[in-house]
Amino acid sequence: MAQFIPALTFLLDNEDSQRHYTSVEDVGGRAIAGINSNSWPTQYARIAQMDQEDRPTAVADFYRLSFWNPMELDGLASQDLANRVFDAGVNEGMGTATRLLQQAAVQCGAAIKVDGFLGPETLTAVNACEPGALLDTFRNLRTQRYRDIVKKNPASAQYLHAWEVRASL
Repeated sequence: MAQFIPALTFLLDNEDSQRHYTSVEDVGGRAIAGINSNSWPTQYARIAQMDQEDRPTAVADFYRLSFWNPMELDGLASQDLANRVFDAGVNEGMGTATRLLQQAAVQCGAAIKVDGFLGPETLTAVNACEPGALLDTFRNLRTQRYRDIVKKNPASAQYLHAWEVRASL
């Protein structure tokens, strides 16, 4: 079953590739390892007040408790898939990431409801899919979602290339 630390490593390659754990400018505020001051003000402030050497553990705890555990990603058989669903959950929201996963499973032949909830039925269906095909479909759906965002909001086109790269990993 999927494990948190490899998924966190994958995520941080996108959020803080140098592992500096310093505050940087981000959309809508500042961020430390992707933890945005606008979206997560209390958590960001707590981590920002910590000594530098204490931040990696705090960042890991934040992502485990706020995303990994609620999404129940340790129930996925494929680590590669779990890495990407976790990344999508952080970048696009947990419900969106789960719906994309469910849509990918449906396209791979699963008979499940696309409801944004990663429960036992979804986990069973996802784990029964051929991992490579499911991962490719998930990537494609994620890329298309980003393109749809730009169609609806052309001002977000400035982010499209980075989003497409992230989705293709």
